[in-house]
Amino acid sequence: MKKRRKGHSGVSTMKFSALLNVQVFQLVSVFHLCVVWGGELLARPNTITNAPAGGRVLFPIQSQGRKDQYNVTFISKFPRTFEILEWKSNNPEKLHIVYPLYRHRIGIDRNSVILYNVQVNDTGEYEMHIDDCGTMLKRHDRSGYSVKVLVFHLFVVCQDALLVRPDTTTNAKAGEQVQFPMHHQGNDSYDVTFGLKFPRAFKIFIWKSSHPEKLYIVHPLYRHRVGIKRDYVVLNGVQVNDTGEYEIHIDYYGTKLKNRGHSIFMMHVIEPVSQPMTAINGNCVNSPNITLSCSVSKGSNITIHWEKVSMSGVLSETYDGSVLAIDCAHEEEQHEYRCFVKNLVSNATSNRVTIGPHHRTNTKDQRTCLMVLVPLAMVIVVSASVYLWNTHRS
Repeated sequence: MKKRRKGHSGVSTMKFSALLNVQVFQLVSVFHLCVVWGGELLARPNTITNAPAGGRVLFPIQSQGRKDQYNVTFISKFPRTFEILEWKSNNPEKLHIVYPLYRHRIGIDRNSVILYNVQVNDTGEYEMHIDDCGTMLKRHDRSGYSVKVLVFHLFVVCQDALLVRPDTTTNAKAGEQVQFPMHHQGNDSYDVTFGLKFPRAFKIFIWKSSHPEKLYIVHPLYRHRVGIKRDYVVLNGVQVNDTGEYEIHIDYYGTKLKNRGHSIFMMHVIEPVSQPMTAINGNCVNSPNITLSCSVSKGSNITIHWEKVSMSGVLSETYDGSVLAIDCAHEEEQHEYRCFVKNLVSNATSNRVTIGPHHRTNTKDQRTCLMVLVPLAMVIVVSASVYLWNTHRS
């Protein structure tokens, strides 16, 4: 038996006889996934599919109805590229090379790859390769190669997404999803242009009500992060550098000329604060004060304060600032301290801090010790003086 390659690149033909050829076809399906909150949804090619976060998404396997054996490779293409799984029709009970992020969340049922419990960070572009091996009787030795590309856009919207209101400044938490409302009028067709106005001015996308399945001119910085859901422009995973002034233009196409709709939105994206970290500095043996310090590794525009709580849980005092000085002479009663950090979009509390015995001394014990040591020292001095005087007389 001889193996030879003929025809288009990527197709191998194995010749068994003058009439029998084994042909290998490869189908390529590309999916764009961007997550929303809800049930089961079929991702369709060449359209924007809005999927609910927490639900199931089915990616159809385009095997052309063949009964021959075929292999399926499902791949994440964007924002990162890696193989998620491999599946073989002749060994259907097993998945190969399941990527850790998708373990226990992905499988194959009937003619679909199923992704369970989709989340916003599953947004991206997916690709499906189908290697279909079949046999064909032919009068002449010929080989063929078929490539079919299906593009799926899946956009996920959360039920608790933040609503950005026009003509006001909205504070958004970094990483969350935001919605910009579109106020269109009547039943005429219309175009929506969404753009950034400040600090830079450029169009982010154009959307046409006559072709709702597609976005036009999507800016690279917003690829797979922006979409349309009902009457809202949705932006996923906002970051601090998304802070700025945005605008929506609505152009109508009807029998009558209408005014152009225009809305302005100001969004300020703030990094949420992380868990506060505390430290105890100094001790009452070598210093009159102990200082408590509090800091966070993440967060902007933060304010910090300390709370002093008795061991019974009663709040005694609050102190502004990240550093708290404790006077050793007056801090005889045991207390606990907590650090509170907040900004406009989040807040966090440290674990309780207790000043241990190795950081402090008991002033009552110090006084008792002095009351014993001073008379003892006087006795020793007097005794030594008497001894020296008697020795001198002798």
